[in-house]
Amino acid sequence: MMFEKIKQEIMSDKMNESYTKIGIPPLFKASADARIAIVGQAPGRKAEATQLFWNDLSG
Repeated sequence: MMFEKIKQEIMSDKMNESYTKIGIPPLFKASADARIAIVGQAPGRKAEATQLFWNDLSG
């Protein structure tokens, strides 16, 4: 599936290395038939821990 490939590419990116090393996976969601993507938020620890978007004070 395309999303798994995207996830692996994010995880292998050098800029994401510090998160990948401690087991924090990329937090993203998309529909396979979406024509546009809206990207936002730098998730905080609570969002990272729960894997829920905008689930912290920054959201």
